[in-house]
Amino acid sequence: MTNNDSAKIKCIAEIVRTYNWKKVIVIYEDDAYGSDSGMLDLLSEALQEVDSEIEYHLVLPPISSLPNAGGFVLDKLLKLQLTAQSRVFIVLQSSITMVSHLFKEAKKVGLIGRESAWIIPESVAIVLDFVNNTFFSSMEGALGIKTYYSNSSNSYKDFYDQFTKFFETKYPTEQNHEPEIYALKAYGSIMTISQAIERKISNTISEKMMLENILSSSFPGLSGQIHFKAEKLLQTPILWIVNVVRKGYEELYFWMPESVFSESIEMKNSTKKIAGPVIWPGFLNGVPKGWAMPTKQNPLKIVVPCRTSFEDLVKVDYIGNYLDNSKYDGWCIDVFKEVLNILPYTLPYEFKALNVSYEELVQRVYNKVTTPDLPFSFFNCFVNVHGLHDTKQTNFHINFSNSLYVHLCL
Repeated sequence: MTNNDSAKIKCIAEIVRTYNWKKVIVIYEDDAYGSDSGMLDLLSEALQEVDSEIEYHLVLPPISSLPNAGGFVLDKLLKLQLTAQSRVFIVLQSSITMVSHLFKEAKKVGLIGRESAWIIPESVAIVLDFVNNTFFSSMEGALGIKTYYSNSSNSYKDFYDQFTKFFETKYPTEQNHEPEIYALKAYGSIMTISQAIERKISNTISEKMMLENILSSSFPGLSGQIHFKAEKLLQTPILWIVNVVRKGYEELYFWMPESVFSESIEMKNSTKKIAGPVIWPGFLNGVPKGWAMPTKQNPLKIVVPCRTSFEDLVKVDYIGNYLDNSKYDGWCIDVFKEVLNILPYTLPYEFKALNVSYEELVQRVYNKVTTPDLPFSFFNCFVNVHGLHDTKQTNFHINFSNSLYVHLCL
């Protein structure tokens, strides 16, 4: 018996919002991720609501179809590294074997390190109690999501005793005999069907009557209240945010259906953000930026509008009547270059002349209008705000009208 995935998707979006990441990369294994589940659409919509978006999809085929899974994943990650700017990775769904290859190869190419963030799904987080140290070493710093359930009720304790006794007898070599959330949901499904059969009026029961009895169920299950509305399980779970650390994981915060984070199930010290300390990949002090620094192959692009009113501030001289061969001068250009000289690191960049007015440029940024030489990722990054790093050389005054569409800075 499964819950609506929308709660987990909303929780992921709230994590993205709390750290102000504007772009994410979604990874999923095609075998585990049903094409009709709609989880990707749910995530896309949830991210839009928190002013973020999916920049790149990495779809992996079923692990069983790959003779060399490690090599295949490595090749895909190398292509991703050159294409995508975001370094916030959401593993939407995957088998444990595929996740193992994914993190191992991602660490090799430097995608698990400082300034990156990884979020793993419940299907992976719930097996963290069972995996070996090698698995943890490549995943350290990742955030995961687990469904909270109470283990203090008498019904849970009775189920726990029966489950562990049976499990130890059937699988004596297994070290961990603890029932996890999927076992509790499976038990809830069996109880729902059993009670539906017991409520039959006669010795026979039709499919329609059976369905009606199931949908009218209402009782406290081990994973939460079993109750249906509009033929769906009406159960919004409380989720745990966990952090993979060293040879295990630490439980950070609860996420409540009210879209708040709390240190306790009683909602004491609730907040709209994860305020507690997180161990990030590479043991970064502070929140990862979530995007890749510019390189020579992928430099910082700075658009310079050609239609200027004051050439002392910004001036574009065409060389051979081609914008790509333009020369850039003016006070704004000089200030920018002086700032670069102060930086403690090298910042590769290139100017791009664009033959539009400032008002037109503002609208292009707002509407994410692209051109072949200025891709979508550029137009979505207008100024150095929210941790984004593409910018614009300007000499026009900041006014209320423009501020309705873009963030502006001096």
